[in-house]
Amino acid sequence: MSVHAWFIAEEVEVRPGATLALSLHVQNTQQRAETFAVVPTGPASSWTSAPQEETTVAAGETAVVPVIVTPPALPTTSAGPTTVAVRVIPQDERLELAADTTIDVAAFDERRIVALQPVQRSRRRATYEFMVENDGNNLASCPLRLLDLTDRVDGDFDPPSVGVPPGESSVVRVRARTRRNYFRRSTRTLEF
Repeated sequence: MSVHAWFIAEEVEVRPGATLALSLHVQNTQQRAETFAVVPTGPASSWTSAPQEETTVAAGETAVVPVIVTPPALPTTSAGPTTVAVRVIPQDERLELAADTTIDVAAFDERRIVALQPVQRSRRRATYEFMVENDGNNLASCPLRLLDLTDRVDGDFDPPSVGVPPGESSVVRVRARTRRNYFRRSTRTLEF
């Protein structure tokens, strides 16, 4: 084999949506110059790129080629160790070489609560439904409680806590009730 390729990377962490530059070292062991192409491969190839499509390395020299990794901030981008791999293809040979390294994709949280029905009017009790959506890349474990700073409204959630996998959502109901005999006619905003 006329070309040797390797990454020099210690434990590297990248947040989804951020860009990480890795250094791919390519050594030409032949007695003549060699031109090669770097092509991303593997499960992370859709968010890996090599800005220099072709590079020429002189005989006995080592070149450093940048490899750019940009994991998208989507629920489908798994958190944890991920392999970044490239193929190094010499122009004059049929054999190709692979180099890989492991990066750590960080977990990120992005959760939303969406009301599923319009405002209800009631004297003592009302039931509301809302959706807990998880657009992050790790499990959203959400204990639920009603916050009323005036201490006039209380409520029970069904279920009292919810675990939502990445990219999914869950319906939750709250049965709100007044701590006194009536709701006041003024509009009340309840925080979850």
